[in-house]
Parts: sequence; structure tokens; C-alpha cells
Amino acid sequence: MPQIRQTINGRYHSVWMTFDTNVPSLSPKTTSHIMVGMENKKQHLLQKGFVILYQKGYNGTGIQEIVDAAGVPKGSFYSYFDSKQAFALEALRHYTTLLDEEMDATLSDAAVPPLERIFNLYRQRLEFFRQVNYTLGCFAGNLTQELGDTNLTVRTALDDFFVHNRQPIARCLEEASQLGVLSSPLSAQELAEYIVNAYEGSLLRMKASASEEPLLLFLKMLKLLLV
Repeated sequence: MPQIRQTINGRYHSVWMTFDTNVPSLSPKTTSHIMVGMENKKQHLLQKGFVILYQKGYNGTGIQEIVDAAGVPKGSFYSYFDSKQAFALEALRHYTTLLDEEMDATLSDAAVPPLERIFNLYRQRLEFFRQVNYTLGCFAGNLTQELGDTNLTVRTALDDFFVHNRQPIARCLEEASQLGVLSSPLSAQELAEYIVNAYEGSLLRMKASASEEPLLLFLKMLKLLLV
């Protein structure tokens, strides 16, 4: 799926720094340089593998595919990750960072009313899914469907992700409540939890129907809930 790969890489691109392995000695400065290079090789492997996992899922992705995408030998994978599960957990942390950056940019904009920030967040995401033809869904949601019933370690990390993921939304809801533009018998945390849960379900239906209708309905219901 080259179009999807291009879209994801275009949005989530970061610089991969290299280092010269032909060094005469390992001075403190050189050692530090090598460690930076190793960390960036790990990041490169993570970013390339993340795209494959996002596209094909945990069970549909082999380690060989990950290293092929990164252009590194298979042995390099085990220099940085103990197992495919360890890689998936690191990929989840990578995804968390990406969403944190996205939400911080949108939900922390004090020039925009708090409820409008929430609407803007989900409008932006709708536009992203239009660009990738209503595929992919939520990386964490996909992992939950594959491993949530069978892998306690991954399930715990996923639950932590969803709790963490709702906090920026809850803060906007709390701000709206303090400004008197939101009145609800539910707490900000309860509302945020419901919104995230409803959105995840909408993504599941989006993938099943290969259409934007579930997300449009989600946005419609979100307005009814908050306005």
C-alpha cells in the first residue's frame, strides 16, 4: 500500500542520524557519538516497523518484514528488541507520542474555545482517514482486538494508553465546564472516557464499511453531547 506508507511517513517523519563505525578509539566523546547513532538506528527500525504493524497488524507482521522495511539484517532487530512483543510495546509508546503531539497542538490552543478544540481534533482525524481510504483505524485499538484477550502484558499497556489518551480531552471538558459552556451530570473524566470509547467503535465500523459515515455520525453525536 504505497499511498498509505507515503502518507504515514510524510506525517510522522523524523531524521535518522548515522555514525561512522571506523573510529580509531573509543574516547568518551566517540562513545557518546556511537550511542547516539545506535539509538537513532533503533528509532529508524521502530518507525519503519511501526508502519508495517499499523498496516498489517501484529499477527500479520513478521520480524523479517520489519527488518526488510528498515533495510537492516535480522540480527539487528534483536540488538534492540527482545521479541516481537517487546517491539509492539515500543511501537505503542511511539504511537502514544505521536498522538500526544497531535493533541497538544490542537487541544492546547487557548485562542480556540475548548469544545471547538475537541471538534477540530476529530475533524482533523476524519481528514486523515479520508486520505488513507478509511483504512488503518487506531493502532492501539487494532492491538486490543488482536491481543487484548490473550496477552496480559500488552493488555495492561493498552489500558494505560486509553486512560492516558483521554486526559487532554478531559482537560478541555473541565475548562468548558468552568467557563459555563458545558453542563453535564457526568464528570469531565466520564465524558472523555465515553468520547474515546465511542470514537474507537466508530473506527471499527469505518474499517468494516470502508466509508466515512461512522465518523460523520460520531461527530454529529459529539455535537449533540457537548453543545
